[in-house]
Amino acid sequence: MSEIANRPRDIKIDGPFLWAEKGVMRLIRDAFDGTTYLDQAVATYATLCELSSDNQGPVFTARRRTISERSGVSLRRVTEILSMFKQSGILDWTQNRIPGSKELAPSSYILLGLGTKHTPSTPNPTPGTPCPRLGTDEKRDNCPVSEESLEQSPEKSPEEVGAKASHPTAKSDDEWIKDLKGSPAYKGTDIDTEHAKMTLWCQTHHKMPTRKRFLAWLNRIEKPLAAGNPRNAGIAIDPIAQGMRIAEIAARRKAARKAQPSVWELKQAEAAVDSAIADIERKAHEDAFGMQIRPEDKAEYSRLKTEKKRLRASIMAGVN
Repeated sequence: MSEIANRPRDIKIDGPFLWAEKGVMRLIRDAFDGTTYLDQAVATYATLCELSSDNQGPVFTARRRTISERSGVSLRRVTEILSMFKQSGILDWTQNRIPGSKELAPSSYILLGLGTKHTPSTPNPTPGTPCPRLGTDEKRDNCPVSEESLEQSPEKSPEEVGAKASHPTAKSDDEWIKDLKGSPAYKGTDIDTEHAKMTLWCQTHHKMPTRKRFLAWLNRIEKPLAAGNPRNAGIAIDPIAQGMRIAEIAARRKAARKAQPSVWELKQAEAAVDSAIADIERKAHEDAFGMQIRPEDKAEYSRLKTEKKRLRASIMAGVN
């Protein structure tokens, strides 16, 4: 093997390279784990960095199928991961449409740094010029988008350039929580407490505390009685009476379980039914059409067969 192939890489003479922020990579590792496809999330983000480098700018246009093919991640999973990246504040995009129609065009993506907000009117920086930190006025000496690409960037048509529409600035988490507190749908619900519970649950289960997840959390909790039903407004609930009511219901359920026969008792009843059926069949006679039950025994024979099916179903339910 040649000396060149064995030497360490040199960022001054090798390349081109793709660029990724270490803090973002740490965030991805914290947000995902082995049970939530960490490997696929890292592969997807690396592909986004590669596409950004190919375009020589933080904003690039790509189809999700292209991201799926380059990363080796399924299209459905890529869609889910991109949404989680957007919720985490490390990615944003604009859904483009073909001019003059409602048909969807490839989306325009922008990679964001940690703790930054997307400025919709931020133009693509010119290669070789200081790169602004997204959402701040800080300048960097070396812009990561000045790297050359392994692929020649295709020339974009005016339609593709015009398709990069501005993305409206989303509400902050504090503003969004404030809107939830004022919503009639969650009147009487302690939004701050429930949000803290959901955040702790996500940390324990290695999930992303997204807004969609929090809305689902709120919709699953038990609403206060007075707030959930206007007819109950102003009615004071006696905790002692409520406790007695709960105890009464529990006692009824316990009595109902005791009233049900055990599996052993059901099997004994089934054996008695089998014996009665055998007695009727012994009294029957055979002819060319098979066993013929005596006319006086037909009604009882049919009843016993039905009872045997019921007992067998009860036994199977009790065993399971």
